Amino acid sequence: DQASLSAIAWSPDGSYLASSSPRWKVSPNVAVWDVRRSKVIQEFEVNGLDSVSWSARDQLLAMPDGYIGRIVLFDLAKESARTCTDIPNPISVAWHPSQSLLVVGTKTGKCFLWNDDLRIVTASWDAHREFVTSMQWNPTGTLVASAGKDGIINVHDPFANVRLRNFK
Repeated sequence: DQASLSAIAWSPDGSYLASSSPRWKVSPNVAVWDVRRSKVIQEFEVNGLDSVSWSARDQLLAMPDGYIGRIVLFDLAKESARTCTDIPNPISVAWHPSQSLLVVGTKTGKCFLWNDDLRIVTASWDAHREFVTSMQWNPTGTLVASAGKDGIINVHDPFANVRLRNFK
């Protein structure tokens, strides 16, 4: 019986693919695949996972753990993981296209901007009435789009902390 997959993400250089499954379906539920060799090179156990994202600047894979309230950051080059516990109830993540900035959506509808170089939250905003189901930067890294369980897509400028538009 195959487990369902909830998220996939390519590494910036295309050499690796991360896949995730809901925890109750398979354990461990996150796999990092070497694409060329079609082989799993790393596995993780992360709760409540519906999102994975690779950093464009380095080989960091972000995985939200909404049940425990942390983000797991796996450094493929160092083969080590660390956690960020400064953001409550994370469920969706997206790395900036060129900077060490991670946008995080939560179960409460709030979004956070995590600066991984400084290791601090630099901005936060209320985006949705409930779960932020998906996050995505625009190609230039100036705007963030978020989708929510409320059925709304919001476009936000995280640097000016301004909601620019929404789609219902």
